[in-house]
Amino acid sequence: MNPMIPYKECPVNGLPPIFSNAIYETANQTKAPLDMVANLAIGVVSLVCQNKVNVCRMEGLISPCSVFVMSVGDSGERKTGTENKLMEPIQEMENMLLDAYKKELAIFDAKKFAWEQKKKIIASKIKKAINSNEKHDHLTKELEELFIEKPVIPKRKKMKFNDATPAAIKHYLGEHNKSIGIMSDEGGTILNAKIVDDLSFLNKLWDGSDYSTERKTIPSHHITGARLTMSILVQSSVLNAYLIRQGENARGSGFLARFLFCYPPSTQGTRYITNPVTSTEHLQVFHERMKSILHEDKDPITLNLDHEAKKCWIDYFNEIESQLLPDGYLYHFRDYASKVADNAARIAALIHYFIGNDGDISRQVMTSAIHLSRWYLNEYIRVFSVPNEEQSMQLESNELFLWINNFCMTNRITYFKKNHLLQYGPNRFREKRRLDFLLNILCQQNRIWLWNAHKTNYIGIGQNPNIPYIQSGFTITN
Repeated sequence: MNPMIPYKECPVNGLPPIFSNAIYETANQTKAPLDMVANLAIGVVSLVCQNKVNVCRMEGLISPCSVFVMSVGDSGERKTGTENKLMEPIQEMENMLLDAYKKELAIFDAKKFAWEQKKKIIASKIKKAINSNEKHDHLTKELEELFIEKPVIPKRKKMKFNDATPAAIKHYLGEHNKSIGIMSDEGGTILNAKIVDDLSFLNKLWDGSDYSTERKTIPSHHITGARLTMSILVQSSVLNAYLIRQGENARGSGFLARFLFCYPPSTQGTRYITNPVTSTEHLQVFHERMKSILHEDKDPITLNLDHEAKKCWIDYFNEIESQLLPDGYLYHFRDYASKVADNAARIAALIHYFIGNDGDISRQVMTSAIHLSRWYLNEYIRVFSVPNEEQSMQLESNELFLWINNFCMTNRITYFKKNHLLQYGPNRFREKRRLDFLLNILCQQNRIWLWNAHKTNYIGIGQNPNIPYIQSGFTITN
C-alpha cells in the first residue's frame, strides 16, 4: 500500500436510495467499514442479477454484468456478520433449493427402484428366451424403451460456493447451474485454494467466454453462457502471502485487474453503542428486491446504453486510455485501467436492473457508476502502488520524527544526545549514514534542531528551545 496516496471514503451517497440507504443502515448496525459494506452489496447484487442481464457498451461489445469484488480487512472488522446480513435472501433461496432437491431425490430414488425391478423382469425373460432358444426381439425392444425412460438423477442447484476445486466448478457449470458465486468471508480459503491456480478459467468466466475441458482422466465439459461472481473478504497478511506466492503472475495474468478493491481504515476503537435500537427498514427493502429478482423466471436480456449514457461512457473510456502513455498517470496500472470502463458499464447495468428501470441505461445511472468506478481505481492504485524514492524518504522521515517527538514527550525533555537514538532507537534508524540523511531532511523542514556542543551531537524539538549553540539547518558530520 502507498500511504502517500490519500484515502477517500466510498461515494455511497452517489448511489440510488435503495443501495445507499441499505448500505448506510447496515454499516450503522454492524459498525463495519462503510467501504466494505458497499463492496459486499455490489457483489451480492451481482450474484442475484448476473443470469438476468448482459450489458452492451457499444455495438459488438457485449459482456456479463458479473463483477469480482475483494475487501481487505483484518480480524475483528465484522466481515462475516456484515456478509450474512446482506446475503440473507440468497441463503433463503439456497435452503429452498436444497429442500426441493431432497424431495426430487426421494422421487428419483423411488422411480429408480421401480425401474430396476422392471429391468430385472425383462432381463430374466430375455435370459429364459435365450436359454430356450426362443425369439426375444420384442423383449429387446421393450428393454430399449425402458432404458430410454431411465430416471435421470435430479440436478442440485447451488448459488454460491465457499471452497471448491477447479474441476468441481467446471463440472457444476457444465452439468448443473450456469450462474454461481464464489463467496468467502475468509479469503484464505479461496486465495490458498486450487481454484485461483487456474486463473485463465476464472478470467474467461469474467469475460463471459465459452470454456471447454478435454482431459483423459476426467469427463469433458463445454461451458457456455456461464456467469460467475466472486466476493472475497481477506486479511492483508493473506493477500500479501498470495501476492508473494503468485509473483508477477498475480497482476500479469489480469486476474486481480478484474476485481473491485477496497482496503478501508479499521473502525475498531470507534464502534461505540450510541443507540441500541437500530432501524432495519431499508435493508428489508433491499432484501425484498433481491427476492423478487431471485424468483424471476425469464430469459436474460441485454441492456443497451442510451445516447447520452453511451457518450458518457466513451468519454470515460477515452480519458482512461489517454493516461496509459508512458508519461501517463495510469501507465504503471495498465492492467487495471484496461478493465475500468468495462467494470463501470457492468456496475451501471446492475444499478439499472436492480432499481427496476425500464429501457436503456440512462446517463444518470452511468454517471453514478463511473463515479464509483473512479473510486475503485483510486483504491487499486492506493493498494498496489509502491512509494517512489522521494515518497519513501518522506515516509521514513515522518516515522523518525514521530519517534523523536514521542521520546521527548514521554521523557518530558526537549532534546537528547544523538547517540541515544543510534543505540536505542528503532533498528532501521541505527545505520549512521541513513540516519544522518533523514535527520537533515527533518532539520531542513524546521521540524527538529541539530547542534554540536563539546563534541557531542544533539537532537531537539520545539519552535524555540532554550538551548545554546542551536544552528537551524546544521549538518551533522560526526
